[in-house]
Amino acid sequence: MAYPYSCTTLEPNAAASAYSLVEAAGLNVAYQDWLNAVQTSIASPTAGVMGVQTDRGRIHGVYLYDVKEEANGGTLFHVPFFIAFEIHGPSVTEIMITSAEQLAARQSCDFVEICLDHVSGTRLLGRATGGAALFTNSGYNVSGLRLRKPLRELRARGTVREGSF
Repeated sequence: MAYPYSCTTLEPNAAASAYSLVEAAGLNVAYQDWLNAVQTSIASPTAGVMGVQTDRGRIHGVYLYDVKEEANGGTLFHVPFFIAFEIHGPSVTEIMITSAEQLAARQSCDFVEICLDHVSGTRLLGRATGGAALFTNSGYNVSGLRLRKPLRELRARGTVREGSF
């Protein structure tokens, strides 16, 4: 199915302008704190900011990520902020999940962990994040408000592709 969106790395100005999504999702994050999180992600060689946008540049979803080593020797693709705004069904959330999994697999991560603990439980299950069913149907297990998925199935199916999402 073709989506009217693409998921790409966001430049600092675009990532900063994604704060409107932070506000719309009802997150309790101050603008300066959002800018600091974006700048930290952009400055790190193991982190970044991804955004789902239309061909006109309107941002419908954003996530920050960082690749971390775990105590057990595994590698974790950690997503501390994941915000999607859905208009026509759950496609933005699906694109963002696929993007995170593909980036994690390219970096040989063992797990993807998407944290939604900055969002209230009601908003987590509601429209602001695309609904918990999308995550659980995609193989994520709910652990508090952190959704974690092992990537071995993705690599085994050979669905890791280069390019945009």
